[in-house]
Amino acid sequence: VVSFVHTGYASVVSNTYVSVPLLVSITPSATSSKVLVMVSGGSISPHTGAGGVSLRIYRGSTGLSGATSNQNYGGGMVACPASITYLDSPSTTSATTYQLYMKEDNANTIYYNYFGEADMTITVMEIGA
Repeated sequence: VVSFVHTGYASVVSNTYVSVPLLVSITPSATSSKVLVMVSGGSISPHTGAGGVSLRIYRGSTGLSGATSNQNYGGGMVACPASITYLDSPSTTSATTYQLYMKEDNANTIYYNYFGEADMTITVMEIGA
């Protein structure tokens, strides 16, 4: 099990997925192992006028299509915790990096950890086959 906690405040301005500094690396012990990836906590707060905010976990440079969380905020500064859980099958024994990416449909600003209520955490856990 490996975790990383991001305590800082940052923002993203993009309508395509861009990385945020929430990443962790794990080296599976067998190619048949699965990796449970969990993102939780923090606060995601789009700027006024924002529409849909999407979060996605990437393995290296590959976006994991089932590892997404979509929210339609309908504008206004509202704080919602990040939450994604995904069971991945990386089929490797090499070091593998998992990272959170974000986008906003209209390329408005998304703030995370803006209100400082909770730190954002990414945790990965190897599950033997």
